[in-house]
Amino acid sequence: MGGAEAELLVVLARRLIDGTGQPPLDRPAVVIDDAGQLAYVGPRSSLPPLPPTVRWLDLGDLTLLPGIIDAHVHLVFDGGPDPIGTLARQDDAAALAAMAERATRMLCSGITTARDCGARGTLAQQLRQAIASGAVRGPRLVVSGAPLTVPHGHCHFLGGVTARGEAAVRAAAQRQLAAGADWVKLMVSGGRITPGSDATRPQFDAPEVRAAAAAAHAAGRRLAAHAHATASIAAAVTAGADSVEHCTWLGPDDTIAYDPAVADQMAARGIFACPTTHLRFQEVNSRRGPAWLEARLVSIGRLHAAGVPFAFGTDCGIPHVPHDRWAEGLVWLERAGLSPLAALHAATGGAARCLGLAAEVGTLTAGRRADLIAVEGDPARTLAALGPVRWVIQGGTIVVGGQAA
Repeated sequence: MGGAEAELLVVLARRLIDGTGQPPLDRPAVVIDDAGQLAYVGPRSSLPPLPPTVRWLDLGDLTLLPGIIDAHVHLVFDGGPDPIGTLARQDDAAALAAMAERATRMLCSGITTARDCGARGTLAQQLRQAIASGAVRGPRLVVSGAPLTVPHGHCHFLGGVTARGEAAVRAAAQRQLAAGADWVKLMVSGGRITPGSDATRPQFDAPEVRAAAAAAHAAGRRLAAHAHATASIAAAVTAGADSVEHCTWLGPDDTIAYDPAVADQMAARGIFACPTTHLRFQEVNSRRGPAWLEARLVSIGRLHAAGVPFAFGTDCGIPHVPHDRWAEGLVWLERAGLSPLAALHAATGGAARCLGLAAEVGTLTAGRRADLIAVEGDPARTLAALGPVRWVIQGGTIVVGGQAA
């Protein structure tokens, strides 16, 4: 546990969900060392000897969880009624300042790590640096920079437009990596929020996706494939994408066209699905009708039942999806058929594996970073019991909550 000079923080609570998918631990203790690492996670009754300088934080009936990981966010969008219009009126300095404010709100809501899946130019890289330096409080970020898209394609206004063809796509991916992207993001299908874009149709074919994936993998990084259309999901999986974003299974007629053979390939290859569930799903029910929403939820449940690994993402920043309302997205995963623990795993240990951060965050395991939150209720029984986030600790630092004794 370290020498007597080291200052340790011991956190006690009613129960602990460790992010691995295992059942909760009753009456846990978590020991955080002075480097912000987890030194011990286990039963309170088995605490090792502690120095006299230890600080205690007893959270009573609250439940401890790993910090939430949102694997699909857009910090450059404001989550209001017209994010594209708002961004168009901002220069880069104003946009970056707004992104910093949203990042702080995300952290205070319990999101301690996030993947930004598309921003204008290099704004996400700049924000990542500001957070890492301590100039901005926000989640630990991995970023994709400007997503690659076709001329006039989905999110073309973010600056990632590339010509068609394998060579052009490969070169565009290499430029993004040289600009500091942790992930290459490729808009394999169109999307909903871009005027003139068609989410039911591919924008890139499998050879072009393969070129982007090869560029990312050669640099030791990963490819996220935005894919609503079933044909685009199939192309992304065939070509070696590391995660499929949205994974909506849209046929050309805009109905759900789930393909079990493609899902089986995802499971066999360990390709993550990030279904981007969020609080607007209820609006989808009103706008498209309960049959469409039910088909969408069934497809998510079938993906999970097929053994496809999940990474939780909210797509926050798109119209009417704020950056600090992640709990509703988890509830929709539960409604799709995931158990509460499986849904929480997607937002903790599963998302950490997707992002390549499993050795650092995602689970409450000795040796990981001390990123944890405390909530009311028992979310292992039902995610509807997720109460307000009362405490947020990131890297051993208390961000939200009182002070330890």
